[in-house]
Amino acid sequence: DNDSFDFVLENAPEGMEISDSGVLTWIALEGVLSSGLVTLTVSDEEFTVSEMFVITVIPVNDAPVIVSVAPDFVYLGETYVYTLDVVDPDDTALTYSFVTEDEALVSMSISDSGVITWVPEVVGEYGPVTVFVADGGEDQADPGSETFTILVDYDYMVIDFNLAAGNNLVSLYSIPPEDQSVESIFGPLGDNITHIIGESQLGLNLGDGLWAGSLDTLTADKGYWLRLSENAPLPVYGLPSEDIEYVIHEGANLISYPFGTSQDIEDALPDEIHQSIWAIFGQNMSTMNINGNWLGSLSTFEGGQGYWMISTDNFVFEYNQPDGAPMVKGNIIAEVPEKFKYHQSIEQSFYFIKDISLDDSEVEIGDWIIAYNGDAIVGVRMWTGEYTDIPAMGFDSTDESTFGYCKSGDKLTFKLHKASSDKIIDLVSSNIPKWESNQVHLITLSGLEFPKTVSLDNAYPNPFNPSTKIRYHVPEGGMFTNLSIYDVRGRLVAELVNEFKEASYNGHEVVWNASNMSSGVYFIKLHAGNTLQTQKIMLIK
Repeated sequence: DNDSFDFVLENAPEGMEISDSGVLTWIALEGVLSSGLVTLTVSDEEFTVSEMFVITVIPVNDAPVIVSVAPDFVYLGETYVYTLDVVDPDDTALTYSFVTEDEALVSMSISDSGVITWVPEVVGEYGPVTVFVADGGEDQADPGSETFTILVDYDYMVIDFNLAAGNNLVSLYSIPPEDQSVESIFGPLGDNITHIIGESQLGLNLGDGLWAGSLDTLTADKGYWLRLSENAPLPVYGLPSEDIEYVIHEGANLISYPFGTSQDIEDALPDEIHQSIWAIFGQNMSTMNINGNWLGSLSTFEGGQGYWMISTDNFVFEYNQPDGAPMVKGNIIAEVPEKFKYHQSIEQSFYFIKDISLDDSEVEIGDWIIAYNGDAIVGVRMWTGEYTDIPAMGFDSTDESTFGYCKSGDKLTFKLHKASSDKIIDLVSSNIPKWESNQVHLITLSGLEFPKTVSLDNAYPNPFNPSTKIRYHVPEGGMFTNLSIYDVRGRLVAELVNEFKEASYNGHEVVWNASNMSSGVYFIKLHAGNTLQTQKIMLIK
């Protein structure tokens, strides 16, 4: 007389449930062999009935399940390791095995605890490999399995070059393992790169991917000049090139720096070779070994840069390994004012200035030293104190931007630009060596400054017969000048100068020839601006 019932379970095990329609369900947990005594009560609001029962559980073996995922990649030179993670609710004693038809995997092994190891020898894709995990196979339980392949590749490093239009001095601390040709490495630059210059080698881009010259392959131990038409980035992927032995000959060696981590020069070079190195050049910077101290604008070897090592001897060396990744201060050079800009040449030398002496002022930090070849500016450096190095660029027949730059045997001149006043002072020295490529020189300079006042030097000779030299000076800015000769009666006998004269460091000189004059006393009168100076001279025949 009723079709609506309430169902209630008493003493039911975990997971046992009954629905509103009277359907009882239960999934026995692993290791549970009985439900225990369960009471089921059914009521229709008027009457209640009960039933008690016990469910016996028959255990069944569950197959193991591999829940981990095999790594599918490893770098060449590293060990492939795969530790299997297996779930099996009713077994802990498991057996591991694998099968593969790839003969290159013959050295692969799997341990009793499920760890697969293998050391690849060649790049490529290997497998497939199928791994099995069995728990004894009771109740026809199949072993767990997983199939995978392994890709082996090089552990590439990337050098991100930011190349500038013109000449760039570079080296490769990672180098492609498959192809080291200039076409392959610099192909992404297209026709933007025109020349590659090594030590006594040249590569010339003919266009459309074709190159000519003796430089066709790059090596990790060398430095290279790259000449570009425009600024361009260039990533180079390759393998680390750290274990390099450098064979150095006496003279200039264009070499690499084989690490991506910078190092101070003193730390990077083995102690025993310091005394055999005279100087090291980078791009527009240098350092010189002066009494065991490295002085100059170049203080740090930097990854991706090339260097000229100027050696006094033959030797073999390897760079010291960087100690971790220290915070090494990089090479910082002050930006050259636009009016003093010059072109970076592949031919360069450096003049180290020990000191500059001036008559009426002092050279100050922040002043600029400018090197000239004739009228051409060939190098500029901000004065930073004793042993400031001044670059001097040379002529390169393959680079039209270096027209007028130094050639072998040229003698440079130097000027000081005072930052505080814009004043230009000529600098002179008796020991400025003639320019040669890849050389370094130590010099001392002194300033030639314009006179401050009008002055008349003593005539020479005096007494004289029949001529004498007269030297006079006018101050900076120049002025109208009259230089004349008078006799003892005050009569004008010769007008030697009557014009505007600019200031001169060495003054102005004029010769009075008195061969048609009588012996006696004469007077030189110098009238410049508001200044009048007089000097007595004597003609004796």
